[in-house]
Amino acid sequence: MKANFDELNYRLDELAKRRERLADHLESVADRLSDHGERPPNQLLTDLKSFRSEFCSVANELGLIESHDAEDIGELSLGILRRRLDWSRRVESSLRILERVLKLRHRDGSVPGELHAVFDDAGIIKERLESWPDVDPQVVEELSAGTHPLAQLVQLADNSGQLTDQQWHEFVENLCDAYGREVSVVAARGRLTLEPNQSEDFG
Repeated sequence: MKANFDELNYRLDELAKRRERLADHLESVADRLSDHGERPPNQLLTDLKSFRSEFCSVANELGLIESHDAEDIGELSLGILRRRLDWSRRVESSLRILERVLKLRHRDGSVPGELHAVFDDAGIIKERLESWPDVDPQVVEELSAGTHPLAQLVQLADNSGQLTDQQWHEFVENLCDAYGREVSVVAARGRLTLEPNQSEDFG
């Protein structure tokens, strides 16, 4: 991702506004052409080219086309670009969570041997996320929403004091189901922590 998500979202909002203005202008020009044979103004062509250039630039930033001046953009639309932006946000969020999983340590700083399977899973999913499109959409959804056992493990290590009793029990049970009792016990007893500067809130 070459640009930040907020900037891309703003640019998509602006493109949507420009599209509405251009649509109104095109309708007006078509009416004048039909009724009076009036030639479309040169500025209209300039505006259309500018819109297409910005559209292609955003599509390129989102990895949907290879070049910002691509001639063939297929059936791309603003709706497709927005869905790709949302997907990119979720993937980025999932990658941050997986990076935190891989940095979990015992409180004495040692690498937890109990988390061998956890680290293996996190590493495999992270590799797949980084090599799109080999990604399971459900995994991305669960990680970004904090409902995947790996995301819940991080929350137990980092925010256990902020969890409700119901959340705590649910997370521990999910970990036990996914990775076994040993992992759920070490997480439930507060034996895990994140490496320095890795702590952050889920939200």
